[in-house]
Amino acid sequence: MNWVYVETSALLEVVLGQPREQEVVACLSEARSLGSSELLVLEASRVLGRLGPRAAPAAERLRQIERRIDLCPIDLDLRDGLARPFPIEPLRTLDALHLATALSVRVPGEVVGFACLDERLRANAAALGFVLLP
Repeated sequence: MNWVYVETSALLEVVLGQPREQEVVACLSEARSLGSSELLVLEASRVLGRLGPRAAPAAERLRQIERRIDLCPIDLDLRDGLARPFPIEPLRTLDALHLATALSVRVPGEVVGFACLDERLRANAAALGFVLLP
C-alpha cells in the first residue's frame, strides 16, 4: 500500500500495546507513507493524559510514531466535507473529521488504506472506497 490514513483507534492500539498491536504495526510498516489529521495527536494525547504517570512509555511511543505521519491541519477548508452526509449515519463529529480529512487528501484513482479499528468508521471508510486495515 502506498499511502495509509491512520485513525486514532489504530494508533492507540499500538501506543498502548493492545491485543491487535502487531496487526496494526504490520499494516503501517508496509505503507510507503502515512497521513492523518492533526486530530490524531490531540485525541491520543487526551487519552494518555487520562492515564496519568503510567502513560510515560506510551507517550514516548506516540512521539516516535507521530514523526512518521504527515499531519493535515484542521482548517476551514474541511467545513464543507464535514457538512456532507456520510454513507452510514449518524457519525460522530470527530469521526467525520477524520473521514473528511482522508477524502480531502486522497488522490483520485489512488488506492488508499484506512487504518482504523472502530466499526462504524470502518464501514464508512469502506463505503467511500478506502481499503480497510487491518
